[in-house]
Amino acid sequence: MKVTICLLTCGQLTMSLKCVDRLIRFTKYPHRVIWIDNGSDTETWVRIREKLDHYDDLVWVRNEANEFYAKGTNQGLRLSDTEYTVCLSNDVFLTEGWLGKMVHIMDQCRDIGILSPLTDNISGGANVKRYYRRHLLPNQTFLSINGNVSRFKDVSGNVALFCGMIRRSVIEKVGYLDETFFICGNDDDYNDRVRLAGFRTGVALNVYVGHIHSVTKNEVFPDRAEIKERHRTILKEKRQYRLRTGDYRK
Repeated sequence: MKVTICLLTCGQLTMSLKCVDRLIRFTKYPHRVIWIDNGSDTETWVRIREKLDHYDDLVWVRNEANEFYAKGTNQGLRLSDTEYTVCLSNDVFLTEGWLGKMVHIMDQCRDIGILSPLTDNISGGANVKRYYRRHLLPNQTFLSINGNVSRFKDVSGNVALFCGMIRRSVIEKVGYLDETFFICGNDDDYNDRVRLAGFRTGVALNVYVGHIHSVTKNEVFPDRAEIKERHRTILKEKRQYRLRTGDYRK
């Protein structure tokens, strides 16, 4: 098996079930699934587990409490041993052929460390409005993008990991997400380290997925301005440290 999909959930039953349903329906490329649940209630956990029973080789971890994004994602990355690992959030709604097209780009460009699909409702290089007309509706957007040839666009800024594909050699060389950034800053920090290690980061211009964005964070941390400011300070300090030392492992 070449690809592992690490699905991270935390409550949000209806949204999570929709995410899993589209994962099963639209992912034809061979893959395995590792499911990390961050403290969902019993009913939610059982319902998602029933849906994921579609996979005979499902691997799952159930955290009793919310361990937050970075730690939950790292749990999945540590269990994965395939060439590519996709970090998939439960607010992402996949589209036909998404995985095969991303694998094709990664296979063709061996120096890509992190690859993201395009989406909406997000800042940074993966925002579909950077590359396609703003007035397209979501289904029209997908049809337009799906018809394009395989293309990769380098992004020097943040490539969010809502549906990010990471190369195994990146994990082996760079390590895992810094769990100091437990709800935000994870992507920026990891992108910095991956590029400093000599890999490219960017987006697949022929893959579009739906994304609601920050649903769980909005519920758990409705007022997170103080946390975000603290994380910005940590990120600034880490960037200054890396500028001095070139150390991408920390």
